[in-house]
Amino acid sequence: DTQHISNNEGDTQHISNNEGDTQHVSNNEGDTQHIPDEGDTQHISNDEGDTQNISNNEGDTQHISNNEGDTQNISNNEGDTQHVSNNEGDTQHISNNEGDTQHVSNNEGDTQNISNNEGDTQHVSNNEGDTQHISNNEGDTQ
Repeated sequence: DTQHISNNEGDTQHISNNEGDTQHVSNNEGDTQHIPDEGDTQHISNDEGDTQNISNNEGDTQHISNNEGDTQNISNNEGDTQHVSNNEGDTQHISNNEGDTQHVSNNEGDTQNISNNEGDTQHVSNNEGDTQHISNNEGDTQ
């Protein structure tokens, strides 16, 4: 299935898709998104102040762009790829399992709380005033 979903201010979305679905989701200010399922591709653009609670299964790809002040709570399973770009003042809480790849670019004043397991690769570029809390296990590359 392919979903093209545009919502207005204050909407809440609870979306369950089956294996191999593609989601293109654009939301306005203050939206909450709860999105799962195995093999899904998510292209998610949110406006200022959005909260994302995203749990994905094995092999998912996430392309996530957020504006100022967004909070991301992202839990991924084995083999996920995350491409995350955030603007000033964003907070990221990212927990990944074995073999995940993270490409994270943040702007001034971002806070990152990143915990990774064995074999993870992190590509992290931060600007002035960033705080990084990174715990890695055996075999990680930073």
